[in-house]
Amino acid sequence: METEGPEELIEALKKLESVEGINPILPSADTRQTISVEKPTVSGNVGPSEAIREVLNSAWGRAEPRTMNEMMDVLKESAVYFSASTISGVLTNMTKSGILRRPEKKDNKWAYVLVS
Repeated sequence: METEGPEELIEALKKLESVEGINPILPSADTRQTISVEKPTVSGNVGPSEAIREVLNSAWGRAEPRTMNEMMDVLKESAVYFSASTISGVLTNMTKSGILRRPEKKDNKWAYVLVS
């Protein structure tokens, strides 16, 4: 719909709202879009750094930054077990070497993305 100005637009919207069955759409309070992506599986006999690369290189890992706990949950679901201290050390080393970066915190914890 095109209008000459804001007043005309407001009047047109009021007329549309008065039509039965049409409700105005209000913007949601949460501006973040949630992307539903299936969690990946890690295959084979891999070390911790390769497992982290596989997880973060998947569609799920690229959808948003992921925390260590999220990555460990994916690894456990794939029956790949590493201790939290091992994963923490590998994440730190991969970040220092420029393989990963931490763009933002998520739930007050570091979240990681794979550098292209």
